Amino acid sequence: MVRKLSIAALAVVLLALHSRTLAAAALHNGVALLLRSHWQEATGAEGFPVCGADVNPSPAGAWIERALRLNPQDERAWLLRGRAAWLAGRCDEALQDWERVLSMSPQDRAAWTLYLAAGGKSLRPDPVTAEGVSAYFLFLGDGSQKAEAWEDARRWYTLAFSLHPTAAGARKLEALYLRLEQKERAVAVWEELVAHLPAADPDHWWALGRAAELSEQWERAALFYGEGARRSPAPYDFRMREGAAWERLKDWARAEAAYRRAVEARPDLLWPCLSVGEMRRLQDDVDGALEWYQKAERIAPDRYEPKYYIGLARFLREEYPLAE
Repeated sequence: MVRKLSIAALAVVLLALHSRTLAAAALHNGVALLLRSHWQEATGAEGFPVCGADVNPSPAGAWIERALRLNPQDERAWLLRGRAAWLAGRCDEALQDWERVLSMSPQDRAAWTLYLAAGGKSLRPDPVTAEGVSAYFLFLGDGSQKAEAWEDARRWYTLAFSLHPTAAGARKLEALYLRLEQKERAVAVWEELVAHLPAADPDHWWALGRAAELSEQWERAALFYGEGARRSPAPYDFRMREGAAWERLKDWARAEAAYRRAVEARPDLLWPCLSVGEMRRLQDDVDGALEWYQKAERIAPDRYEPKYYIGLARFLREEYPLAE
């Protein structure tokens, strides 16, 4: 009550000083404080309140109407009016208020976030704004996934992907769908990304490779990853996935060739060296395998993996004390 009186008193003082704009600003700042706790209480693990979720309606609506009468062009006031309407269950009215903000300020990320999260579909942000809002929706999806609210995570990731389709967003959706044992939907995400990206973009080929890999079309996956590697300034991941696909087909020679190219791309990493060593071992070249395992150990002397494979090679050479 004291807070409401202080807000009203400040507005009256400012009006007496003939400052309608400042009076309106004072009112909507007060409204923001009143709404904040209501909005936070109504927002659960899903990251956005359900329309009509405020069981104890805030008095903010009346104050914001006064602010708008003083300054009808106050974008922040319309934004807050939408929040109050949403909490009170006036869903369409809230969307109309946020659309009004966007008509006045088309790059307002806060308004876009509210509008799109509430299900608005009539308007679309420009690409730069869409990228920023998409990043926030990915953040909400991560929070929902951490809380094991899978459907909410799916919703946020899908919304983010629809705004700004990227390989990073597709990976999050893929991981979620695989966890939910919905592999066909994971494949569909990558196929959709293919349609959004030109062939000149390496991620176009990554998406093709991932869709083929999930569908267990190993040769197609290997070829797609290989093409992506040729187009990418950072081909390491492509070469490792290409090698893994050829391994699935037991084509050790082509797998080795892919892993050797991965070594060229990242000579500082142990994994491609170990992978080349494994391909040498599978082609009965134990001495060659040992050389690559030892190279991996020089790169990462504190890791246990190279030591394990060196021991394996020593065992195959019947150097049992050294192996032990």
